[in-house]
Amino acid sequence: MHLTDGKNGIDTVLTNLNAEIIAENILGPYRVEGSYVRGTQPEGFAISLGQFTKSFATTVNLVVNYPT
Repeated sequence: MHLTDGKNGIDTVLTNLNAEIIAENILGPYRVEGSYVRGTQPEGFAISLGQFTKSFATTVNLVVNYPT
């Protein structure tokens, strides 16, 4: 995955992207856990999404892990 944002000077390549998606049902709640390599460093992430309502509003919690 190649992430770029010229306005903020971001140009990052993520390789070996892996994720596991866990959901109670199609409307959630969801938990996504995964890992990737940025440069030569392994890193990880976790995202929690609450259950979607009729208006599709929900809560989001994101954690990014930089082990080094």
